[in-house]
Amino acid sequence: MSSEILSVRPTEPDDLPVLMAIYAHAREEILYLRAMGIRLTLVLHEFSDPQWFARLGGWSKTGNIGLFLDYEEKILRTVGHLVEDYVPMSQPNLFAWNGWYSGAWLPGRKSLLAARQVMSVLTLAHIESYRRIHALRRELGLRNTRVGASVYMRRIHPGKKKAPLLSAGTDALERLFQSAMGEAMVCGRFSAVIANPGHVPKGSY
Repeated sequence: MSSEILSVRPTEPDDLPVLMAIYAHAREEILYLRAMGIRLTLVLHEFSDPQWFARLGGWSKTGNIGLFLDYEEKILRTVGHLVEDYVPMSQPNLFAWNGWYSGAWLPGRKSLLAARQVMSVLTLAHIESYRRIHALRRELGLRNTRVGASVYMRRIHPGKKKAPLLSAGTDALERLFQSAMGEAMVCGRFSAVIANPGHVPKGSY
């Protein structure tokens, strides 16, 4: 059984009293759930960003990944000894698609190129998070660390059995929306769909 912890959210990057209060509250919640016999999966990002992070360009800039990793390190040093299982980002392909391509979510963009850029940065952020979580828990003398990837998957089909053009378009959409990002996040297999700004080698992430 797992519980996604979404309440740990920085307000301003230098607002330490607020941050410490948030982290302390998250620790209390985790201790309570562990006392109930619940094994947690800690999700570090799910569909929303602090306003200050968005103002800096958010996930459109690779340079902002370091801000997320700093936040992640604060979380790990607060509750890392209480949680073994982590998902850095929940369904980042859906987050990028709805925010930067369909415009259904904030920031309301409608640009395929912008969506591809954000998906590429989120992919790199997942891989860097995978590395950071394992390294931090090793530094803390903790074992049995598990870091998973979360990709929103759905069946995408043309709706007509004999429509080669529709079928080809459907295959391209499926790859763009989900499978290309999943392969890059988990295996380091990048393609023309998902860029590799961090020059990540193939591997398991």
